[in-house]
Amino acid sequence: MEEAKPVVYVVDDSEDNVTVYSWMLSSSGYEIKTYPSGVEFLKETELSPVGCVLLDNQMPEVSGLQVQSTLIERGIKLPIVFMSGASSYSDVVEATRKGAQGFLEKPFHKAELLQLVNAAVEYSREQLAAGDGEAADGKQLSELLTRREYEVCKLIIGGSTNRNIADTLGISVSTVEFHRANLMEKLGVKNLADLVKLAIKLDS
Repeated sequence: MEEAKPVVYVVDDSEDNVTVYSWMLSSSGYEIKTYPSGVEFLKETELSPVGCVLLDNQMPEVSGLQVQSTLIERGIKLPIVFMSGASSYSDVVEATRKGAQGFLEKPFHKAELLQLVNAAVEYSREQLAAGDGEAADGKQLSELLTRREYEVCKLIIGGSTNRNIADTLGISVSTVEFHRANLMEKLGVKNLADLVKLAIKLDS
């Protein structure tokens, strides 16, 4: 299967900065998509699984940290490289704790930018190889799970709580939790968002 082309999503409210960063990255072979604000970026519905987000932290309306939190809530794992000219130490710590791949202090050199972007893109490739569909190998969901795990999985992605699933299937909540842990391990997913995406992909 052909690998998705790496895309760097540049999010910065400074038009001049966007122009400079886009030149730095495009001259190194990257496809670039630019957004003038976090609000506009969060409207994007088609994100390449290979690439990264080059994200300004100090923006009006929605900060870089808020964009990062929203992506996490949506289950989007695209690596983020933060950049800022005036972020506090606490911002850097929070961004890193939530999985940021790096934090560039403006102004920065092209070599610094490329070092972090290259590492982030490579990380996205590794995540893709180890994540969605690794256990699937073209099989249907029902082929990968036991009958009970399949029943639990379908109820989970339908929005049922553990208690509701237990009542529906006539089993205990602890048994539901056991099956849930097993099926997520088998499918190689760590959260509900990834489970839903993979289940749809396998049963389509």
